[in-house]
Amino acid sequence: MTDAVDVLDSTLATVRRILDGLVVPNVTEDAVIAAPSFYDGPVLLKNRGQFNNFVGQLAVNLRFVGYSFEEIAFLTVRQLSEMYVRDSFPPVPSIPLSDEKYELHFPKESLDQADSRKDFPISFLLGAPRSGTTLLRAMLNLHTSLWAPGELHLANFATMADRARQVGAILRYMPIPEVASRCGESVTEFSKTFRGWELAAAPVADVYQRLHDADP
Repeated sequence: MTDAVDVLDSTLATVRRILDGLVVPNVTEDAVIAAPSFYDGPVLLKNRGQFNNFVGQLAVNLRFVGYSFEEIAFLTVRQLSEMYVRDSFPPVPSIPLSDEKYELHFPKESLDQADSRKDFPISFLLGAPRSGTTLLRAMLNLHTSLWAPGELHLANFATMADRARQVGAILRYMPIPEVASRCGESVTEFSKTFRGWELAAAPVADVYQRLHDADP
C-alpha cells in the first residue's frame, strides 16, 4: 500500500510540474484539467495548443501515451494521476468526477417505480439530412407543451458507457447545454451529472425517461 501511495505522490508531483512548466496558474489536485468550451467552471488548460503541449509532456516525462481530449475532459489532476498509476486508461473512467458519488446523479433503482411518470409517450421523428428537420424541430419547440431537443445521439446505444466509447468528443458533449436547461441545472453542474451517467453505464432507455420526466 505504501509503495502505491509513493507512486501516486510521485505521479501527482510530475503532472503538477508539467503544468507549472506550462505556466498554468492555480494548479491543485482537484483542479479540472480541460473541458469543452460550454463548461463555465474553472479549467487549467484553456486552449488546444496548451492541451497538446501538456499531452506531449506527459509522454516524455511519464512514458505514457494515448490521452485524447475527450478522455481527459472533466478529469482533475488527481484523477488523471490515479489512472496512470493503475497502468490503464479505460475509455470511460471508473472513478467519479467529484467527491459526490455518481449514484446520487443516477440512482440504481428502476425508474419503472417512479410515482410521477408521465402517461404520454416519447415520440421519435426521423428525417433525411438537409430535409428541413431543424426547422421542424424549431417549430415544434414553440409549443409550450412540447420539448423537441436537438441531436442527442442516444438511440444507437444501449448504455451511456457504450455511447462514451464510440462517440467523438464534439458529438459526445454537444447535447449537454440543452439538456442542462431541460433539467433545470447549470451547464457546469449538469456536466458532472452527464459524466456520472457515463460512469454508471446508465441504460439509454432510462436516460430518455429521465429527460421525459424532467420538466412538468
